[in-house]
Amino acid sequence: MKAISPMIATVLLIGFTIAVGAILSLWFTTFTRTQTATITGSAACHAGNVKIMSNATTTAGSAVRVFVTNLRSDMNIIINSITVVCDGSSSSNASPIPLFILAGQTNSSDVSGLSGCTSANVRVDVMGRCSTGGSFLATCPRGTCGVY
Repeated sequence: MKAISPMIATVLLIGFTIAVGAILSLWFTTFTRTQTATITGSAACHAGNVKIMSNATTTAGSAVRVFVTNLRSDMNIIINSITVVCDGSSSSNASPIPLFILAGQTNSSDVSGLSGCTSANVRVDVMGRCSTGGSFLATCPRGTCGVY
């Protein structure tokens, strides 16, 4: 049985090393681009993307209508939870949920099970996620929700 010459073994080893290096380089480049896009999309998703307004007074059936405006023109948002707190009572019984809001649009949801709500004592918390990735929590502090 004849062995491989040292010259051929060296060439094969160098070729194998270059091939493995090229594969790892390609994987690392793809991985870096994917992670950069994910982080960029998530960073763009924050509470400043939404404006929260309310009718601030309970309607018939003890519901407060909450209006959420998507201030971005380049992504849609999905509201997963709306919580309204007023006069010591709170409710997250919003309908419809999830609430889909297209870029630059406004949509509304009624939060039921409340009483004694006025524009001076309403606080609204909105949790959602963006079509570009990431999630946010936006709050309209007590007395600043305004009237839609």
